[in-house]
Amino acid sequence: MPFAEIKNGSPQLIKIIQDKILEKGMISFRDFMEMSLYEPHLGYYTSDREVWGKKGDYLTSPALHPIFGKLICRQLFEIWGVLGKPPEFTIIEAGSGSAALLKEIIECSESFSSEFYKSINPVIVDINLVGKQKNSSQSSWYSSLNEVRSLVTGCIISNELIDAFPVHIVTNDNGILKEVYVTLDNDGFTEVLDTPSDPAITEYLKGIITINGQRIEVNLEAVRYIKTAADILEKGFVITIDYGLPAKEFYETFRNGGLLCYYKHKINDNPYTRIGCQDITSHVDWTGLARYGKEAGLDVTGFTTQFYFLMALGILEEFKTIEDLSIKGAPQLEWNQKLKELLMPGGMGSTFKVLIQHKGIETPNLTGFSYRNFKDNLL
Repeated sequence: MPFAEIKNGSPQLIKIIQDKILEKGMISFRDFMEMSLYEPHLGYYTSDREVWGKKGDYLTSPALHPIFGKLICRQLFEIWGVLGKPPEFTIIEAGSGSAALLKEIIECSESFSSEFYKSINPVIVDINLVGKQKNSSQSSWYSSLNEVRSLVTGCIISNELIDAFPVHIVTNDNGILKEVYVTLDNDGFTEVLDTPSDPAITEYLKGIITINGQRIEVNLEAVRYIKTAADILEKGFVITIDYGLPAKEFYETFRNGGLLCYYKHKINDNPYTRIGCQDITSHVDWTGLARYGKEAGLDVTGFTTQFYFLMALGILEEFKTIEDLSIKGAPQLEWNQKLKELLMPGGMGSTFKVLIQHKGIETPNLTGFSYRNFKDNLL
């Protein structure tokens, strides 16, 4: 599957990738994606280019509306109570980027309880060194979850992190599992098939039935992430917000893979162009995340859509009234419109899902799942 477009990207990064291929003959797509996104100072997430917001390539829920952070804070306040109101409640935001979500949580926390506010120990985890330099908060900062050495009581939260992990791509080649590798020809980058580079790929897909020619992304980094989260969590919760599907839907829906690229708020499926300048993402396999979490000691608290999660946490109370709209006009209309975007069926409301897992607590009931809990769909 050749792609001739090696253009509109970072020349330095393209050269590094080409040199790596010339050295090895070929590299796994996973390694290509990792270099495209995370090569120090040159990758999509590690350079100083603006990737979020209107000037970037996509909008996240925390960036879209401050109420998103307030509602997450409401759920965290309840979690703090479930844990017995510990005097130190660690909140780790993994893949924090600008840390907008964590900042909003901290700002809102005192309105729920001064004791809750004082208990919060904020921790930022993000690979982006530029983000670290820009972040002015007093939070602890790590480039990887693996660097958090001490056991914590609290919550590890991520929003649109798992989809950004580099993935292996495999295919059913006449009944034989083959992995996609990237090499070079006269037109540029091209794909070739070979044996899987990691035995964990075969283990991950055990029991999964695919049709001939079907492409599948295998996110082994997500497995490592959830296992690390379980290891550092003495007692508490892991909240994962992202887009994706349970396994049955995942493998039936994506016959040609679920890889997506984002550039200037437009979607494409060609990862071999705009290298270092466009986002490359893959849909989350929620069943896999739940299964490997369970093996590591995390039980599923609940699984639902962002729509039902935010509805349960009281988002309707945040809409401005008709009286406010008539008095204040356009700003209040925009406030309401952006709240609607968080809930939109076919958009953020149904595309994004919320998975919460727990450790060290007996079957907790959280308000976020009081409308609908689809955790049985993960089986």
